[in-house]
Amino acid sequence: MKKFVFILVPLIIFTFQQPTSAEKMEPKELKAAVIIDDFGGGTGGVRDFLEGDIPITAAVMPFTDHSKEHAKWAHKYGIEVMIHLSMEPKRGKRSWLGPRPITNDLSPAEVRQIVEDAIKDVPYAVGINNHMGSLAVENEQIVRAIVEVAKERRLFIIDSATSPNTKFPKIAEELGVPILKRDMFLRYILVSACSKPNDKTS
Repeated sequence: MKKFVFILVPLIIFTFQQPTSAEKMEPKELKAAVIIDDFGGGTGGVRDFLEGDIPITAAVMPFTDHSKEHAKWAHKYGIEVMIHLSMEPKRGKRSWLGPRPITNDLSPAEVRQIVEDAIKDVPYAVGINNHMGSLAVENEQIVRAIVEVAKERRLFIIDSATSPNTKFPKIAEELGVPILKRDMFLRYILVSACSKPNDKTS
């Protein structure tokens, strides 16, 4: 029988439009930046992304079993690395956040410490984006603590746009930290199969 393993891979797309002369009526050139979230957890499908020929950015969740491994692996193959920072949502299970998420009950000092430790746990990171966080991104004190560390460490920020009331754009602009906002969010399910003759499960 075959056992199927399902891997949920969030994919974030940013589009960039190059300005062209209206007089020349040249075709518009569109570019997209693709960020694959949730590296650092399971291992299924990771090799295909990190050793593939697709120019992506790998967003690695800190404090997981494979955080350092996946960040180093991506860097080895010339893939840009980001920290996929878990933040408290308005809905959803606490278990979805993984270890050491940023929640609304934390002080700014505690938030800063988590971000500092995340930077150490995800080597070669050049930016930060948020995992979930529809509640926490609306908290100005929490977001300010994150952006301050990003400024000190010269990291850019990608706002995953989980809330229309996110404070990231306002505070990043105030502190002079480079920021972009996610344009499109897709979910892909990859399926791998392995043959197990004695497996009677369906």
